[in-house]
Amino acid sequence: MLRRSGRKPAVYHRSLPRGPLHSYRQRFTLAHELGHLKLAWHLGNKACEMPGTGPSENAAVHRYLEEQEADQFASCLLVPDRWLVELISSYGHDMDGMLGAIAVAKVSTTASLLALRRQLSVGWVFQINNQQNLLTSRGTALPGGLADAAQDHGCTELHKNKVRWWRLTAPFAIPPEDQGPRQTPDLLRGAIRSCERDHAEQKRIEQSANGIVGGGANQDAGKPPAEVFAALAYRFQRVDYVPITQHPDFHLWLARKARAVAAKPRRA
Repeated sequence: MLRRSGRKPAVYHRSLPRGPLHSYRQRFTLAHELGHLKLAWHLGNKACEMPGTGPSENAAVHRYLEEQEADQFASCLLVPDRWLVELISSYGHDMDGMLGAIAVAKVSTTASLLALRRQLSVGWVFQINNQQNLLTSRGTALPGGLADAAQDHGCTELHKNKVRWWRLTAPFAIPPEDQGPRQTPDLLRGAIRSCERDHAEQKRIEQSANGIVGGGANQDAGKPPAEVFAALAYRFQRVDYVPITQHPDFHLWLARKARAVAAKPRRA
């Protein structure tokens, strides 16, 4: 896209060979260029560079910020968040079915997965055609042994590309709603005090735990409580105070926090 003095912005693109897969890439390219036109701070003074065919996020870091913003615009335009929310709600953990359904968006395999990760809960990992680079949902930390750490896995085809997937979150059963008189913060503090005597360390752990929950609140808002609970439990697997996370009071605290996050309006 070029903005020339005294003239309307102009978009120049090279047509790709015919075929559905090429048309999917061309649709994304045109939506990307539309993003340059609609985003007022894009001045048209840089060479446009489309992402490669693989899901390498490291390579994307080196592209101009404007190019990444145009990619995001195109992704949200062609694969709207509201539709993704409905898709994920319908299919749940059935990733094979979800990937089959997202094909109707008519964007490339990589673009489909990049869009899907905007709304997926933490704990999903994808691989396209056995490529070395893996694509993860937001907040997901890759374990050393992916196959051993996965709670579920599968392989399907999307636009003639093989997509392997792994789900790292366990199907945790959220504890029933408790009617006890203790306030929610007191549940966490009780679990911490039962395992840690140092007051400074108690304060650090409390702040860390609240930060972990708060950090995923926007991403998990409006999702089913059990799904939020599973996502939060996954985030606590790598903390340095695991014994505290096994305490019954901690489970009650986490369940209350999960229900509070689930009660918030879902981001769409």
